[in-house]
Amino acid sequence: MVRNECDYAGPSFAVDTACSSSLVAFDHAVRAMRSGLCEAAVVGGTTLCLHPGLTAELMKLGMLSPGGACKSCDASGQ
Repeated sequence: MVRNECDYAGPSFAVDTACSSSLVAFDHAVRAMRSGLCEAAVVGGTTLCLHPGLTAELMKLGMLSPGGACKSCDASGQ
């Protein structure tokens, strides 16, 4: 049996910038590593828009992609 013990230490925080949250979190990690604040970072991102009312409002405001794919920071994004 292989046992993997990790001794993670350091800050942990959530980033919410709408569609670009994962990219902004990744940018924070890269900047921290480049500046010497840490040697490694773990970055993860996910989103769920489960409430139909919220989805409808975001669609009315033109904040959702017609094709259903997120295109933040992309020239074809809206």
